[in-house]
Amino acid sequence: HGPSGEGNKPATFPALRSQHADYLIKTLTDFKSGTRSKNTDNMMYMITKKMTDDEIKAVSYYISTMK
Repeated sequence: HGPSGEGNKPATFPALRSQHADYLIKTLTDFKSGTRSKNTDNMMYMITKKMTDDEIKAVSYYISTMK
C-alpha cells in the first residue's frame, strides 16, 4: 500500500492512510479468519494469519493517523 499508505493503482492496492481504525481492524480480522477471502494464497491472509489481535489493532490505529 506504499510507505505512506497512499496505495498503488497499478497493483490494485488501495490507499489506507486516514482510513478509520475500526474499519481497518475489521478488514484485517476478516482477512485473518478467511471471511474476506477464501483464497489461502491471498497475500493479506498470509500476512494477517501471523498477526495477533493486538498487532492488528496497533497497525490499524497507526495507519489511521497517516496523512
